[in-house]
Formats: sequence, C-alpha cells, structure tokens
Amino acid sequence: MPKLEKRKVKFADDIESDAEINQRMVTFLNEINKLHTDKTILITTHGGIMRAFLNHLDWNGEEDLESGAIKNTGYFKLKTDGTNFIIEEFFGIEI
Repeated sequence: MPKLEKRKVKFADDIESDAEINQRMVTFLNEINKLHTDKTILITTHGGIMRAFLNHLDWNGEEDLESGAIKNTGYFKLKTDGTNFIIEEFFGIEI
C-alpha cells in the first residue's frame, strides 16, 4: 500500500488516522505560532502523535517511522517559517 494511503487507514471508527492526527497537529502548531511568534514553546505529547507528524514531514525519507521508533524521553525541536516546519534537533528516535 502506498505510504499516503497507509496514513489514511483507520483501525476503528473512534481512532484517528495518521492523516487526521496531522491535520489537527498542523492546525494547532499554526495557531500557537500566530499567538506566540518568535517565542520558544514546549509542547508535550505521546510518541504516536510525534511519529505520525514526523512521517507527515517525510522526516525519514522513503520509510515511515514505525510504532516504537520514538523512545521514552525522545523529542524533536521544531522550527517554522510560518509555512514550513523544520526539524532542528532530535533525540531518542530510531531511524
């Protein structure tokens, strides 16, 4: 299955697909950026949302990160120019 189709898969009606997670995440990050331009903001979440968002950014190139790729205390530092998101630093993420 192509990677973009795989991201739309829902495992149950009440569980978001990766595509739905990413839509919510991008909207949230854009709102935070508008409210706090030029500020450093800490956002915490669980690894599933981090993994889905990194896959959305095609951070690992051709291969999607799999479940478990982000270890406890794993993080990534994200920067935006108002349109694009750029990963500046990461820790605890197995490629």
